[in-house]
Amino acid sequence: MFGHVVFGNFQRAVAARAISLALILGSAAQAENFFWNPSTALLNGGADVSMTANWSQVSNGGGVWPKSSFDDDFTNTALNGAWKFQDKDNDPGTGNYSLSANPGQLTLSMRGRDILGSVNQYAGVWRSDISGDFDVSVKVVNQSGSLSDWAKFGIIVANDSANLAAGGRFSVIATSKHGIKIMYDATGPIGEFDSPEGDGVGPLIPVFPVWIRAAKKGGVCFGYYKTSQSAPWTLLGTGVPQGPVADSHIGLFGTSHDIASTLTVVLDDFQASGSIQDNSMELSFNGTSTTADSNARLTANLTAATVDMTGYTGTFLFGTSTLSVTGAKADFATTALLNAGTGALAFTAAGGVQVFSPRQGAVFPAIAKSGGGTLQITARPLVAGPLSLSGGEVDLGNLTHQFAGLNATAGSFTGMEADDSLKVTGDADFSGLTGFPTAGSVQIKSQSIPSGAKILNFKPGNTAFNNLYLWAVGESTRPARIVTAAGTLQVKGNLILRDERSAAGIFGVLDFRANNTSVNVDSNLLRVDNGSGASPSQQLLMGSGTWTVKGNVSLSFQNTGSADNSTLDLTGGAPVVQTLTISNG
Repeated sequence: MFGHVVFGNFQRAVAARAISLALILGSAAQAENFFWNPSTALLNGGADVSMTANWSQVSNGGGVWPKSSFDDDFTNTALNGAWKFQDKDNDPGTGNYSLSANPGQLTLSMRGRDILGSVNQYAGVWRSDISGDFDVSVKVVNQSGSLSDWAKFGIIVANDSANLAAGGRFSVIATSKHGIKIMYDATGPIGEFDSPEGDGVGPLIPVFPVWIRAAKKGGVCFGYYKTSQSAPWTLLGTGVPQGPVADSHIGLFGTSHDIASTLTVVLDDFQASGSIQDNSMELSFNGTSTTADSNARLTANLTAATVDMTGYTGTFLFGTSTLSVTGAKADFATTALLNAGTGALAFTAAGGVQVFSPRQGAVFPAIAKSGGGTLQITARPLVAGPLSLSGGEVDLGNLTHQFAGLNATAGSFTGMEADDSLKVTGDADFSGLTGFPTAGSVQIKSQSIPSGAKILNFKPGNTAFNNLYLWAVGESTRPARIVTAAGTLQVKGNLILRDERSAAGIFGVLDFRANNTSVNVDSNLLRVDNGSGASPSQQLLMGSGTWTVKGNVSLSFQNTGSADNSTLDLTGGAPVVQTLTISNG
């Protein structure tokens, strides 16, 4: 008697998927939403954000995973080159596969006595390109033909498909009349299935389709199943097969358990965890499975339409990688903890508005804005690594933000009111800006670090600042220095120069002399010296540039200062000079 077993696509979506609309810079595009529900097998102190098996189409962990390069929906007319067919059913007249018998699905036909103990009679396809820990799944569409109650079919694992005695054998199987179960090599001769005995989970006569899943973490293998694509996975059991190695061969197989009748199995939607391939996904960290709040590690650059961390209580770690957002939002407002590492958060939309909601008190990595449209920082002050702007607009949201540097080669800033401030503690290059707020203040601060001096380069370009603070803070014998670029510094409001130190030595240095910067101030100029200790101390090096101040001027040097070769031109309606003091100690 001839039977038929069909394997459905290794976890390919058949039912309607949850589709959400994302605004991707200027145009509405469809993006698929996936939820953070990390694979139990792949967890290792924190799950990898870029791995597909850590995401699910349904919030409870059900549905399909995002696609990886290992996935196979069997829609090609030829078998994917990663698979190698193996016929070990001990019957020269049977044992084959077809992609045309059931188009878009893999059909396996075979006889064979069993895969138990020393008997290994089956037929199937194997692949060896998935290295290390793995997580794979497949849909079993149906089976037919075998006269045995113990016909077996599903996922099979071994260290070497050509030498089963090498060990590492594990399987997740559906049977014709004894349910769904795992099998592995627990004891005795290496390479022989021997455990566990007995029936699997019911119903003992499976209602197809069913989905089965096998995973490996270190030497431990896991088996799962579900009877609905949208359902979460149920753990069948775990096993530690004899002779495990780092890399396994993974197969899809069947055995008739009857040498006189042919089993046919139809399989579909094979999925294997790998790097996310889709750059248009909406990533939600509000899954509901038992692993949904596991720590999330970014181990490779990843692009997504949106990121939503509403309700997430784990820690998100950027590492050294970049998370790029192309769509409408990146909501980190309720993230429990954030580890910036040396990575980056990039906003790359070509148009429209991207809303970035940072977590209060968190330190974010470098922030990059490119493309067009507007990046709107909203709700909370942002503390982050260097900010780079190469296109579009950054709306500061009428808040005070702090960056470890700033490099603006193009674009503009908006969204500052009188009480708002933009603080920069590293090199600050405003030279490429085409627009800047007319209210609020900018603070450029250089502070020496334990390992030595801190030199901060300030390039104002053609930017007209409202109120500007330049602040150099030296500590112990480590000086801090702000060096301005050539050209003219334009300040529409007040320019406040502040240098500090805590002991003897040159500590806070404001250097306009190195590039002979000119300064135009429409309001007041105030130089504040808060230092203490023996001379020499802070320095204001004015150079030979022209200083034009239309308001009041107060310069105070407690120890050593220099205004050599400078010109102080007070114009604009009889200004009153309250204090002009240069003391050389």
